[in-house]
Amino acid sequence: WSPDGSRLAYSIGGSDAVDEEAGCELDGSFCGYRIWSAPADGSEMAKVIGDPTLDACDAVWTPDGASIIFSGSPAGSGDDRGVYRMDADGTNAQRIGELTGTSCWWIPHSISPDGTTLAVSTEGEGSDIHLVDLATGESVLITGEQADEFGPLWSPDGSLLAFSRYLEDGFDVVEEAMLYEVASGESLSIGKTGEVTGWSPDGSFIIGRNLDGIMTLVDVSDPTAPVSTEVEGVEGDRPTWQPRP
Repeated sequence: WSPDGSRLAYSIGGSDAVDEEAGCELDGSFCGYRIWSAPADGSEMAKVIGDPTLDACDAVWTPDGASIIFSGSPAGSGDDRGVYRMDADGTNAQRIGELTGTSCWWIPHSISPDGTTLAVSTEGEGSDIHLVDLATGESVLITGEQADEFGPLWSPDGSLLAFSRYLEDGFDVVEEAMLYEVASGESLSIGKTGEVTGWSPDGSFIIGRNLDGIMTLVDVSDPTAPVSTEVEGVEGDRPTWQPRP
């Protein structure tokens, strides 16, 4: 959703950008994806926006609604995936910084409430989270342990960053929800609740889901003593919170 709720931006894979000779096929990979934009009231048909020389997905609006941040790559190449910004109408697409990733879906990102900083996870040998200054493109790595960290989400006041962490423990995968405190630069595990998918509007709860689809509510009003509650009888993929009216 755009910040004012008037438009949607989303990505769809299409055959127009597929270059099978380059090894780029529509198999769920990055290649062939485009960003579409549509008015929420249905007054216009949805249309493709953005630079036609880029494959693009994972659109996120800036808080002022003027720009869209997205994951991009030279069309049909399947290589050099990075973070880009374009105007809301799809013009003036430009790359932000030099971060690269190896998969469209492993560059999910979240913009701080004040619109200055992008939290982004990039995949290489593993997945790590960086903070990117949207004005300069400079980035800072905030993870880097022997684990996969991804899916960063800013708290409503911008003081905390929730993200997901996967660790292999023998033949098992341990899923943890993590909180990163911006002021101190410290990260804290808040329990084995699986993938973090959203914050409550007041910033006191996060919601997550594990590999079995079980949803969990975590009270993080006191991050040092979080309280987790499973949502019984309900399974979901990416639960989130309804915005405040």
